[in-house]
Amino acid sequence: MPLNNLGLVHAELWRCAQPGPDGFASLSGMRVTTIIKLNDNGEYPDNLEKANFKGDVIYDPYQRLFTVPPKAKVVATVQKIVERLKSGACVAVRCTHGIDRTGLVIGAFRIIEHRWTVTKVQEERYLYGASRLRDIPDHAIVELLKTIEADHVKK
Repeated sequence: MPLNNLGLVHAELWRCAQPGPDGFASLSGMRVTTIIKLNDNGEYPDNLEKANFKGDVIYDPYQRLFTVPPKAKVVATVQKIVERLKSGACVAVRCTHGIDRTGLVIGAFRIIEHRWTVTKVQEERYLYGASRLRDIPDHAIVELLKTIEADHVKK
């Protein structure tokens, strides 16, 4: 399959792992017009991304495993997604494996836009490969999602 960890999040919002050339073609065939790239140039070169995908690419790199970004960065990424969706774009959010960074951003989107709880977000994250063992990066991701939930979900 040219797209790993692929999932439909919302009517025009997809999530996935790092596509190869066939995966970028599949995204285009799915009418994706914007990619929000969460991994950095060292993980997958930006010039290859642009060469393989003819739509817009928003470069919003998050550090690799074992580092969780500030809440403000995650919320800002969600706002980029929302702005693109409101403009009529079909968006794909991706990192290398589509698990931790993508799971964090999509989880925050679910909390902010769909009013999901962290518990519900976690169930979805598990479907896409998040650790049930609460290892160090996952534990920090869950804690960050809880702070976003506290800010956005009415109790």
